[in-house]
Amino acid sequence: MSSTYTDPLDRLDGVLDELAAISPEFRTVDEKQELLLRISRLISRAESERLRVLAVADGIAEETGDRSTAAWLSMQTRDNHATVRRHGALASSLASRWGQTADALGVGDLNLAQARVIVEALDALPDELGDDLVVKAEAYLVEQAEVFGPRELRNL
Repeated sequence: MSSTYTDPLDRLDGVLDELAAISPEFRTVDEKQELLLRISRLISRAESERLRVLAVADGIAEETGDRSTAAWLSMQTRDNHATVRRHGALASSLASRWGQTADALGVGDLNLAQARVIVEALDALPDELGDDLVVKAEAYLVEQAEVFGPRELRNL
């Protein structure tokens, strides 16, 4: 296991190059289904890693002189600043409070939209609820995410 990001990211780039060399138009329906499902799970896992690092990356802004790490990242990736800022807020919530949700996203059992809806719902719970009930609510929503998408989770 590497202690830096360089080797695993290089291997991941290589694997993505390998996947890109496969022509999907000549694959069976079953193969396309498998790729779509597995790549979606891998994207969720990659999003989890990005959030995990973003949650502890305040030093980047200090080093670069940017007003925030979100500002730096949005400039470097040419992504929407508001989107990256929302990712940063989600990253903080996952790292500080919602461990079950973070774990489920990390193994690909949730997608980013589901994780966001779950965190927003949990953050909106009244302060006077006991910790037991809050833990149960998080477990329930994570469990329900196996069946329901973001819209349905929001309704739950």
